[in-house]
Amino acid sequence: MSFSISQAISESFGIFKSRLGAMVAVQLVAIIATYALMGAFFLSALSGMGGLAALQGNPEAFAQIFAGMGFGFFLVYLVVIAISLVAQAAICALCGDPRRPTIGEALTTGVRSLPALAGACLLVIVGAIGVGLLLALLMAGAAMGANQPWLIFVLGLVAMVGAVYLMTKLSMVLPVVVLDEVRGPLMAIGRSWELTRGNSLRLFGYFLLIGILMGVVYFALVAALGGVGSNGGGGIAVAIVLGLLVLVYALLAGIYWLAAVVAAHRQLGGPSTGAIEDTFA
Repeated sequence: MSFSISQAISESFGIFKSRLGAMVAVQLVAIIATYALMGAFFLSALSGMGGLAALQGNPEAFAQIFAGMGFGFFLVYLVVIAISLVAQAAICALCGDPRRPTIGEALTTGVRSLPALAGACLLVIVGAIGVGLLLALLMAGAAMGANQPWLIFVLGLVAMVGAVYLMTKLSMVLPVVVLDEVRGPLMAIGRSWELTRGNSLRLFGYFLLIGILMGVVYFALVAALGGVGSNGGGGIAVAIVLGLLVLVYALLAGIYWLAAVVAAHRQLGGPSTGAIEDTFA
């Protein structure tokens, strides 16, 4: 079917308004869990250095703490990514599940979706790194051998267009895993690829339009904040309020983006995919 941008935008606002409170609650749970984890890890590392007393008169203490974190920090970073994926999946469930799950049920769905989402992310990252290395080698060869700047520009343009195309084709992976319950990472990628077939350009325009509108509002808030800040001490209270508005807007914008993805999935959703080899075209 032909993807309608206006219909998707209208539905996205309806989805956004319908479960806003529950979606904000899920996002706040994820934020609190992330900061609690990072704080606990930092305090643990700090206690291993001798506590807060070790920081006094030792300007290099912070560097020593971070240097000592090593592999532990990497593991914490992975857990933070997992928390983010679970929250996105839970919000997606709140947006698109007709059974209108509770917050607890949505978080449970998010946890169940985590292996498939993490696997799909890993496959995409590995593939992107491989293609990126190949393009980098080609660009390096063009720079060293051919001495033709236009060739480097063309290769860079190909890389940019390819990245945009790939992101558009994979934009439905999240709702495919959460709402269509496709739990295999490769199958989820194939399903997203099939759903976007024939509508990739319209879908890209849809996400680009939303991104531009969200960016305009964000920069307007930041500009207002900067203008108040330049007025001196009299505008401190207003600056604090505007700063909080920027943070709230960032949170709501992230939630709305997921609602927009679910709205697109509602239009594109159809019968389950067949064989993986038939979907990539």
